[in-house]
Amino acid sequence: MVQAEQYSDRIAARGRAEVTEEADFADQDLIDIGAKIVEMADRVRTMNMALPGALAQWHFEMDDLRYKVTVSVAGLPVGEEDV
Repeated sequence: MVQAEQYSDRIAARGRAEVTEEADFADQDLIDIGAKIVEMADRVRTMNMALPGALAQWHFEMDDLRYKVTVSVAGLPVGEEDV
């Protein structure tokens, strides 16, 4: 099991969010959530080419709460220009 506190310092340092309560995550759960988000990003990238502003959404439950994850294309990678 991995403690959420271990990730909160890195997340807070980036200014994104802070984990305020201790929660247990199985390593495989973390891998599965990350893999799902990467899959969503890959799919929304393709859809965004045909329909700019496309979103990919997914829900998961943890500790009796439901969380919504939304992925969209934020723009071109740093250093690349739209031609």
